[in-house]
Amino acid sequence: SSDLIAMAAPHPLAAATEEDVEDGQPALVEPRHLDGRRPAVYNPSNQELETKTMRQQLKGYDDTDDPTEKFVINFLRVNPMKKRHSSKGSASDRGSPGEALIGPGGPSFIGKVFRNSISAQVKLEYDGTSSYNFHAVCLWTRAQVEGPIEKLKRDHYLFKPIPLLYRTWMYHENHRSQKHPETSDETAQIRHILSQSCIDMDISGGRWSPLATLLIGSFCSALTGDEITVIGGIFLVWLMQRMGVGYNCPELYKELRFICLLPRLAWILLLLIRGLFWLPTANPINVMGLVGSLGFCLLDFFFGDKELINNYKLNCHYEIVKQLPGRVFVCRRMGAADTEVKFGSRGVVHHNVGGMGKWSNDLHLIAEIMGCIFELRPFNNNDWQSLVDEHAADESAQMLFWGMDCYNKSVPTWTTVERKRQADAARMASKAGSRPGAEPVDPEQLLSQLKKTKELLDLDQKLSSTICHGEDPPTTPRENERRPSKDGPAAPPRPPPMLRQTS
Repeated sequence: SSDLIAMAAPHPLAAATEEDVEDGQPALVEPRHLDGRRPAVYNPSNQELETKTMRQQLKGYDDTDDPTEKFVINFLRVNPMKKRHSSKGSASDRGSPGEALIGPGGPSFIGKVFRNSISAQVKLEYDGTSSYNFHAVCLWTRAQVEGPIEKLKRDHYLFKPIPLLYRTWMYHENHRSQKHPETSDETAQIRHILSQSCIDMDISGGRWSPLATLLIGSFCSALTGDEITVIGGIFLVWLMQRMGVGYNCPELYKELRFICLLPRLAWILLLLIRGLFWLPTANPINVMGLVGSLGFCLLDFFFGDKELINNYKLNCHYEIVKQLPGRVFVCRRMGAADTEVKFGSRGVVHHNVGGMGKWSNDLHLIAEIMGCIFELRPFNNNDWQSLVDEHAADESAQMLFWGMDCYNKSVPTWTTVERKRQADAARMASKAGSRPGAEPVDPEQLLSQLKKTKELLDLDQKLSSTICHGEDPPTTPRENERRPSKDGPAAPPRPPPMLRQTS
């Protein structure tokens, strides 16, 4: 019977005969059915393939020699995720009713960033905190980011936030002084701030007040024992303090050292003139006071004015090229051409995120988060190593990220976002589907109709530009009718036939 034949048949994976044995290793026989047909091949689903790939990758991480590559980092989200199918900009769209709101729908840092008038350092002063409490910014909509370092390195939607402190301070100063743009554009304020010229790198650049060094120099002048020198030092300190506070605004902070140049030169001249009178009878302490006062003046010129001149080339401003969802902007830097040469590469943003075919050195990805301006840069190896070291130093420390929710499964790339934006604009232009119960309209059809309408409008404008309005050629009947005759005034124009009165 067929059952006995099946029992007598060899196993499909049985070893071959002695003729098929090569080098002592038996080869596997190709599995076949009893009638000679090949078995059906199982096609796994995409989910099974992704699971298998992930297991193979994790297995490969265990075999690597670098312990950093297999280190797993878990980023927790700081701000609540926006609820699905909710209106834009509503405060109730984020989190649960009993949860404290953070972010665009809740409290922000606006008006809480200040600049020190002496050290020129910009700091955040908000509920006792002086820094931002998140390590990364994610443009993809998700609740957490978890995985080995090697996997996170290939995540194109995860960025390192670099605060643009001076631009944030300008932003908040305009808010405190009620300097709002006279337009309804929601991005007008951020466009104005990005158009201002300043140094965005985290350096002093000689922007600190001369009071920081001249204050110590005035103390040294007390050792000279000269009353006029001491009074001059006190007056100089008072003047530097008043000018530092008065010029601590976005419009005047760059001019502080230039305005203070004349008082500083007058102070040095006073020290030299008064020193000529008492120097022959001075003791070593008086000489030390004079040398100390002049030395701090020279230090102010060397580390202040010299650095201000050398770093002036780092001033730049930005022009917005593209606007992503969630107040994220692709900007082009104007100026500061030596930034990459002096501070190194800033990384390359993937074209699916920024929508640019080639990410050049002058392109920046800038985002506004809770009223503060950040530059988003891809993580490099040093950044990942610093996160690993921070976690190793304190294992209880939590890695946090801020979610911008620019992309999701329905709009995964910039191309889909722009396509959806055009479809929404076409739908609003045609006012289709606004009535209750209206059938949904195909966005592709709306876009094609909008394109045809635009072509017709352009053609009509082109034709209308070729028509002479008010300057008809002399041979036209209308011009002959308007031209007066030699015998008298021109006769009135005859009415059309349909308006003539019948006798």
